[in-house]
Amino acid sequence: MALLLPLLLFVLMLNTQLPARDFPPITRIDAIAVQSQVFEATSPRRPVLIRSAQEAADYFPVSDLARLCSEVDFSRQVVLLFAWRGSGQDRLEPVEDDSPPGGLVFVFSPGRTRDLVAHHQVFVLRSDVAWSIR
Repeated sequence: MALLLPLLLFVLMLNTQLPARDFPPITRIDAIAVQSQVFEATSPRRPVLIRSAQEAADYFPVSDLARLCSEVDFSRQVVLLFAWRGSGQDRLEPVEDDSPPGGLVFVFSPGRTRDLVAHHQVFVLRSDVAWSIR
């Protein structure tokens, strides 16, 4: 664990030295694990906003943290982590907001089944993208 932080800082340093590129407004990261305590810290209406690799270390296992840090440029992007337990039919989808000033709206649709399923979704947003939850 003591070697994790220097490794992540090195990855971040390499990431910021890459040539400037245009990032899409939103990207979903699939097949990434989260730590179990995330489910107490967040919900579909209250995500965790992650602005650095150090903050991400609190929510992701080491192997997935390295992958996340290699895909995210924290100087230009942020990570939104949604995690909750609920119906297996629960859905959370980002939708482009047409009303001024624009941006993204995350729409949560609760399911109707009584099963209890752990859900988590990780989105990478450009830092300048406005977002809200409906």
